[in-house]
Amino acid sequence: MLANDLLDTPLIILPGMDDEEIETLWQQTYQRAKMTQAFLDREIDIETYFDFMAQAGYEPCDLLDAAEENLDFAMQQELVLER
Repeated sequence: MLANDLLDTPLIILPGMDDEEIETLWQQTYQRAKMTQAFLDREIDIETYFDFMAQAGYEPCDLLDAAEENLDFAMQQELVLER
């Protein structure tokens, strides 16, 4: 793991996890972060993003619900939103 690859979202490492499990978890987290950033940067379309996330075990409807909750929170906090 390189310092410039650190993410804002921490890994959740549980007691008893070995180095291989931690590395697998790191790679999965890193790939999700890269794909999410690619989607936000409009480098990939929504279907590609949803397909990737579904393969990673996330349901698109759950992602949309979370995005809506985040938007509602940002609006309630009067945060400046940019497109």
